Amino acid sequence: MTPGRIISIGVFTAVLATQITLARGELPANSTLNEATQAKVVEALGQMPLSFEVNEGQSDSQIDFLTHGSGYTVFLTPTEMVLSLRSAHPGFENRKLMRAAYSRAQTAVVRMRLVGANQDGRFVGVEEAPTRVSYYTGPDPRQWHPDVAAYRQVERCGIYPGIDMICHGNQRQLEYDFIVAASADPESIRLRFEGARQVAIENDGAVVVHTEVGEIRQPLPFAYQDVNGQRKAVECRYVLRGEREVGFVVGEYDRRQTLVIDPVLDILAVDIDCGGIA
Repeated sequence: MTPGRIISIGVFTAVLATQITLARGELPANSTLNEATQAKVVEALGQMPLSFEVNEGQSDSQIDFLTHGSGYTVFLTPTEMVLSLRSAHPGFENRKLMRAAYSRAQTAVVRMRLVGANQDGRFVGVEEAPTRVSYYTGPDPRQWHPDVAAYRQVERCGIYPGIDMICHGNQRQLEYDFIVAASADPESIRLRFEGARQVAIENDGAVVVHTEVGEIRQPLPFAYQDVNGQRKAVECRYVLRGEREVGFVVGEYDRRQTLVIDPVLDILAVDIDCGGIA
């Protein structure tokens, strides 16, 4: 959460307020939360859906949407997903110690660039959320951005020929589905992780992105087709295409039907806990 950013929402208010309190170290000096209560708060927070805010000038003009999670922010441009990760050290009962740790948090920026993607087009919102976000930064009202709309899902049509991309998720996981039309080539999708120290594929098929503040994992992707009301799983795995670059290898499937590839960025793999990545 950033100073000057106000969220207006009709649900999850108590949980979100608790998350803000924990993240900023705003507990009263004589307040404590036992481990069981903290675990319940973290669990509830992790299930909260992400809200993708329309960029109305509160961020760089290249950005279409942005979303804030616990310890990270994601920016969506027409051809990349930029992850700003923060390493904090939660768990202090003393609010001064919590604030000090929060202010000293390390950060890392990883850009997941879609190599060879169509440069034209933008992300658009497809499911509006009950959330409204207002930014009041500084004394000049011309720099304020009140009542910014947010969406549960955002879509980028034609990011590759015959392929659309849909982003959604919760505080723990960020999903970006590729909707591959009949006759389109899913192996044209290539993901380059710029700013990562290393990108590797482990024995279980997961992609591991090593950053300055920890690791981000992408488990083996789930791919499927819905045919005649039945969902049929399709074999799919990651393959290294170059340094810090991965693609997909897809098994046999009906190329006359739409294919969905559903990768997941597991943000919890970098140990988010009450406002940080440790």
